[in-house]
Amino acid sequence: MYYFILSLLFVTSSHANTKTELNQNSKPLPHSYVSANNSYQGGVYSKSIDFYKDYLDGCKKAECDTAKRLFAIDMLGTIYIRHMNDPETLISYYESYKKVIKLNDAVADEIDDWIGASQDYMSVKTLANKVSGPEKLIELGNKYFKKGQGKKKYPMDRSGNPYLSIASSYYLQYIYKFDSQKKIDEALLRMGIIRSTLWQDKNFWTQNHYLKETIRRFPGTTIAKEAYKTLEIELKASYTGSGGDFTPPSQVILLKYFKEIANGKFEQQPVKAKKLN
Repeated sequence: MYYFILSLLFVTSSHANTKTELNQNSKPLPHSYVSANNSYQGGVYSKSIDFYKDYLDGCKKAECDTAKRLFAIDMLGTIYIRHMNDPETLISYYESYKKVIKLNDAVADEIDDWIGASQDYMSVKTLANKVSGPEKLIELGNKYFKKGQGKKKYPMDRSGNPYLSIASSYYLQYIYKFDSQKKIDEALLRMGIIRSTLWQDKNFWTQNHYLKETIRRFPGTTIAKEAYKTLEIELKASYTGSGGDFTPPSQVILLKYFKEIANGKFEQQPVKAKKLN
């Protein structure tokens, strides 16, 4: 399985500025940012964590490029959850980070996303362990997912939601216990579809972690584009009505950020994932 380093993606934006174009920044990359990416590629996760934190802590003193900051936030989440199996520390760091530095909405949403994903990971530990094998988990997840989707007579029909809720319990175990299995992309995408269906009072970007994770982990692929399409549809449905489109600028920024990743329209460096703990 390959995880793609998105080290040359840039965005020019701020909470006060509604400009949402994605531009390449010509300024040299900060040493801590480069060192963090290099350490991750080398599988030295503890050093990578320190460098990413140094970079993010530096954002307290100077305005940081939004895309690089989002990327650093995503990489810390990836390392703590996928490689270190330590969601508790990630939650603690991000909760404290939010208290000591002013964040624009896009960055705040991405942090809340990873806090929510960490809580999901912790909840998996408490799930009944009657099903343990990856093949059975994905089989049962797919079974109830198809039942739930099959019950729908129209997009907002909730009659299939109980089946989708059951499916999510199997997909979550598959995602967090069997990260390297070949059907992880399918599990992530379907978990993302379930979340976008079950959440009624949407805080959009903190409740669609699994669609975004599909895009982050499989950039430029058909399944990443499918995940992005679902994100886009859900976003427009949440903020568009008879009065027009009222999508907040921060969420337009995030949507463009993930569109670039989904379409593979930037330089990317493949990194073979080390064996997960």
